[in-house]
Amino acid sequence: MKEFLEDINKAFESKVRLGIMSMLMVNNEV
Repeated sequence: MKEFLEDINKAFESKVRLGIMSMLMVNNEV
């Protein structure tokens, strides 16, 4: 169970990082 939660946490972190990076790119282009 703990490993399962860790996998979800990693996936969530990667999605958050992608979202932040895409937001920064959009802000730089504007």
